Amino acid sequence: MRTVMFIVPACIILFLVIRKTWRIYKDGLLLALLQLGLVAVSAVAAFVLTRVFFNPSKVDVFGLGQMVMERIPAGFFAACPDMEPFVRALPTAVVALLAFTLFFEILRVAGARVLSWVVKKNKWNETHLQFPGSKVLAVAVSAVTAVLALLIDLVILNGVATFSGNMLHCAQAATGKEIFCVMAEALDEYEKSPVKRITDALGCKKVYFALTGSCREGQGISMGEELNQISNAIAGLMPLFEVFPTEDSLPDAQALRDLPGKLAENPESLELLAGLARASGDKLAESDAVLIMSTLLNTTPERFGEYLEQVETEETQKDLQTFCNIAALLRENDLLPKQGSTITLNELKQEDLLADVRVELQNNPELAAFFSDSE
Repeated sequence: MRTVMFIVPACIILFLVIRKTWRIYKDGLLLALLQLGLVAVSAVAAFVLTRVFFNPSKVDVFGLGQMVMERIPAGFFAACPDMEPFVRALPTAVVALLAFTLFFEILRVAGARVLSWVVKKNKWNETHLQFPGSKVLAVAVSAVTAVLALLIDLVILNGVATFSGNMLHCAQAATGKEIFCVMAEALDEYEKSPVKRITDALGCKKVYFALTGSCREGQGISMGEELNQISNAIAGLMPLFEVFPTEDSLPDAQALRDLPGKLAENPESLELLAGLARASGDKLAESDAVLIMSTLLNTTPERFGEYLEQVETEETQKDLQTFCNIAALLRENDLLPKQGSTITLNELKQEDLLADVRVELQNNPELAAFFSDSE
């Protein structure tokens, strides 16, 4: 896959540059210079038009942002207030990327036809800029024009590659389908490819971030940059799927103990997990998992729900480690239920098990103090 994603993008880029260079070069140096200027002007004009009509901080296209907001539980924004302006502006940011490319192509194509018609009608290509070496110079100018036009067209592709790769990893973890894994690996390799790195260094990434610029509490933010960060955080939560019990299997005890460490590799994932816990504390308090954990900790589901509603990001990894260690104890005692199965609470009241749970809880004094307050 690495070899394929190294060679294929480079071959495609090379082919497109050669093809576009030839199409520009064959009409002479004058038209090549005019088209270079046209591409630059079209790019600037497209950027300005996009920021005027599709600025995420000022415009909510078709009310899409508000529609998305209404479909997300209010508790989520109460727990993650920074997400509200992001979610509201996201649809417009996506439209802005499409609009920028559309504006650029319309201006460039229309302008090229007008320039070509004017130059050929007046036969300027036969009378202007004809000198020894003009053809070689025309090739160079045409190549620069082709590369510049291609960079503009790659703004969207380069911009969404990271996000798309992360989401494909999530789809693969959630569904187990190999096709998502193959696609995600392809995008991962594209991210590492020289084509992606060079085109980003030449300005694709900066334009992508600028086009999706918005604001939060008077501070400028880039929707594109935050979208990549959030997708990284979501992808970082995928190890959770590895320890979910299914109807046919249970996770290994060591896998449960290792989970917090895996999640801690991406601090943004822990922050997102804490936010989701705070937003869904009341719902989680009604789950069987919380009922089991409450019984082991000698507390109530309601008290556990209170804990979830106030959990702090700084304590997430430490607390999660405690809960995962307790879940590992259940697994080792064959008391961890499979999906769809039930367990009677009396089975949990084994002295050896409860003693081990108390030891795990005492290793986290803050958590132990919180639950002891309810006794």
